[in-house]
This record gives sequence, C-alpha cells and structure tokens, in this order.
Amino acid sequence: MDNYVQVVTVFVEHHGQVFVIKRSEKVGSYQGQWGAISGYVEQLPLAQALIELQEETNLSPDDVHLRGIGVPTLVNDLEQGRSWLVYPFLFETEFPERVTTNWEASESRWVTPEELQSLNTVPGLSLVLDKVWPPFGGHKFWNELNRIAVDTTHGALDLALDGLKALAEYTEQTDIHRAALAFASSRPSMGPFPNLAARFLALVKSGYDYKEVIQALRAEIINSTNRSVELAAAKLRGMNRVLTHSKSRSVYETILTWAKDVKNPEVVVTESRPKNEGVVLAGNLAEKGLKVTLITDAQMAHFIPTCDAVLVGCDAITPSAEIINKAGTRLAVLAAQAYGVPAFAVAQSFKIVPGGWLVPIEEQNPDDVLSDKSLSVRNVIFDRTPASDFTAVVTENGDLSLPLKTDLLKLDLEL
Repeated sequence: MDNYVQVVTVFVEHHGQVFVIKRSEKVGSYQGQWGAISGYVEQLPLAQALIELQEETNLSPDDVHLRGIGVPTLVNDLEQGRSWLVYPFLFETEFPERVTTNWEASESRWVTPEELQSLNTVPGLSLVLDKVWPPFGGHKFWNELNRIAVDTTHGALDLALDGLKALAEYTEQTDIHRAALAFASSRPSMGPFPNLAARFLALVKSGYDYKEVIQALRAEIINSTNRSVELAAAKLRGMNRVLTHSKSRSVYETILTWAKDVKNPEVVVTESRPKNEGVVLAGNLAEKGLKVTLITDAQMAHFIPTCDAVLVGCDAITPSAEIINKAGTRLAVLAAQAYGVPAFAVAQSFKIVPGGWLVPIEEQNPDDVLSDKSLSVRNVIFDRTPASDFTAVVTENGDLSLPLKTDLLKLDLEL
C-alpha cells in the first residue's frame, strides 16, 4: 500500500486572483487554515476535482475552463506525521459572483499568489499552486487534455498518441515545457505519459524542433508496439489455448498474430469488471473467427489450469519493476504460478516510468461498481505485479531485463 493519501487541490482563477477558503471547524483536518478547494481522490483526479468544485463553490463544469494540470506533488506534514499526494488543478471562471461556499468554509476571499504567502495555509499550498500558476494555453489544448484525463474507455497507448497530437498542435512555444508537464500529469498512472514527456523535453532542450520530436515519438510508439507484438506471439508458439484479462490493443494484436499459425486456437477472455471491456475484446476476437469463451473475472482460477498460457497487457512499468495493469492481473499471475502455467505481459519500453515519478494507483467512478451511497464502494482500476512473477515481460527489445536501469532515462520534469 502507498504510504500517502491522494487528494485533489483545485484553484479557481479570475483576473489574476485565486479563490481560497478558511477551513471551518467542521472539517476533519487543518481547521482554521486557508486552503483551496480540496477532497480525497475516489475516482479519476480531474473528475474528482470537478465534483469538489461544484460541491464547495457551486461552480458547475460549464462555469469554468481548465487552465492547468500540475505534476502530482508529495506534501509531507511532519508535524502531523502525514503525507499527501496532491493532484493540482487550475480552473478559470468569468462568473465569480456565482461562487457560494458550503459548510467546509468559515470564510473565503480572492487573493493574488503573493498575498497567499501571508496567510496561515494548509501545508504545501503555495508549492502546489506553483505547479499550475500562472494559467497558460488555449481552450483547444486544455479541452483535449480534459478529455484524455477522464477517458475510461481507451488504453494507455491510444491515449498517449492522442496526447502527443495535442502537444504537437500546441503553438505557444514559450510554454512548451509546461505543456509537456501537463501532458505527463493528465494520466500519471500510465507509463507512456511521464516517459514520453521526459524524452520529449530532453530532445527539445538539445535543440530539436518540438514538432519533429513528437512525430518521431509517435512513430516509435507504433513501431515498438508492432515489434513487441511479434515477439510476444512467438512466446505463444505451439500453444492452443490462451487466457487474457481486460482489453488491450497489444494483447489483441498478439493474439491475432499467434492465431495465424495455430490450428483451432482458443481464447478465454475475462469480462474485466466493472465496465466489462473484456466483452468488447471477446467480440472483436470472435469476429476474426477465433473460438472465444467469455468468463467472469472470478472464474480465472478455475480456467487457468485448462489453458496453455496467460497473456496480459501493461499500462506502466515502475522503476521498481512492477507491472501496472488492470486490476485482477495480480490474481491471474498468482493463479498461473500455482498451476504451473506460463504468464506473459506484452509491453513496450516507452511504458517504463522514469525514476523520481510517483506512480499512484488509479481509481475510477465507484458508481461503475455499485451506486449505493449507504456503502463505501471502491473502484481501484489497476494493480501491481512484480515483473519477476511473470514468465516474461516482452518488450520490443526482447524480454525485460531485471533490475531495470531507469537511470538511463533522465527525468526533466522539475520534481
């Protein structure tokens, strides 16, 4: 378990001032101190930020424009012995008169960042504001990052390609460093975002044109994915029945490549709850003529001993060599170990997270599991599996070598 609590901190800006509240005696922490709008992360951070904004200021998503996504920042409160992983956001509003606070605030005011320094604030407030201040960029750029930040349908590879496209269309070259940081922070749990941002900034700093760099990175993503698919399919050669969990473009392409050389290939696909994206994968494979058996996630351990291999995708590879993938991956790999069934992950080197980047585990809307406010419902969407627990983690460069040499990937993200 992570030894920090994940929270969003939401700044609202109007004409160079930010909105702050004095925390009331009714809140659970930091009573009487000044802070921005905040709340515990119970789903995707940007979605959570919008919820907190509406609850605490009465500003709806139509009343604000996204103007900043900051690098997730660790704030250590030594006095209370607590650590917070803070997701900073900045919104602009043209309707300050619509702001009304709830019971969480005893006072409120609009202040400049300089005036904020004189207030008795919650720990790290100015540090967190620095991650998103001043506002920059146009609506087109932020609208695209907004879409990526709340997308629960597409995988890391497709979202990263979309993000690079938005970065390529960004025209304010003086703020290109900040734009890359925002790109990295839009999906911090997905390895391609900090990885590609770090390499993008290193190349731009070396004098390369940023649009040419992005074009090269996009080509690398496609070529690396194709090569990793070929190598992963080779691992399955001679096998007839494969189980997979969740929906992944790399897994889909690997299975199709493997199936070309197999007589009567069979695939067992988990539903991948709660949103059942595995059902989509099963349908896509069936359309290609494969024999597919669809099962619930809870049936994995029953079916794995009847299969020749387990194959999963990968959203990130942490500096400590853990594979982050759809929740349930860890259980599938443990079951495979118990039954002596090989387990493979198909990944790419651009999913390796640079050293120094915190890799939080992403949560999504608990209503996807069950909409019942009388219960505490969680929807933790990823889990961690040590790379050493897989038979192999296959990248475009062959099997992942352990331990990882993340020092080869320098991180220029101002952490």
